[in-house]
Amino acid sequence: GLGTEKDNKEGLRLMSLAGERGLVSAQKTLSAMYQLGEGVEIDGSACFKWTRLAAESGDPQSVFNLGVHYLRGFGVAADVTEGWSLIQRSAEAGFHPALDVLKEKDRNESLVLDLLRSTTQQVNWNRQQRPQGANPFSSSSPTQFVSPQFQEARRRAYEGLRDQGYSDEVLRQGGYR
Repeated sequence: GLGTEKDNKEGLRLMSLAGERGLVSAQKTLSAMYQLGEGVEIDGSACFKWTRLAAESGDPQSVFNLGVHYLRGFGVAADVTEGWSLIQRSAEAGFHPALDVLKEKDRNESLVLDLLRSTTQQVNWNRQQRPQGANPFSSSSPTQFVSPQFQEARRRAYEGLRDQGYSDEVLRQGGYR
């Protein structure tokens, strides 16, 4: 609407024409319009189309945005490998937000690996400290305690199964001793 009356329909037609002729700024504008629903309905497929065209020109911001589309599955089937590859390519071209995202990803992956290591150690310790059959993930003390009634029921079941002819080896495998 600068210098004229605002006309979304005509603006979209002209912007699309410029985008189809390869004007990267028009392609980026169309991508944003379809992503945010500015003057058009939100349309993931159209947004992806314009982002891909701008990325094919080598524009690092568009390459980054295309990677994000793949990561989120917006307008295209999600493909994490392709998404991170594109973000890496954008970072290599010097696009600072891509560099920041990759640093954060590396930091988060490191935190996740540390958490997994710590959790594995805790579960292994819990398994060693608790009776057979206790929940190794629980930190509450009741899971460490086997009630006398349960012990007595297990003993009677063991004796009953032995009376029926089950061997000690089979009963051990079943968790009775």
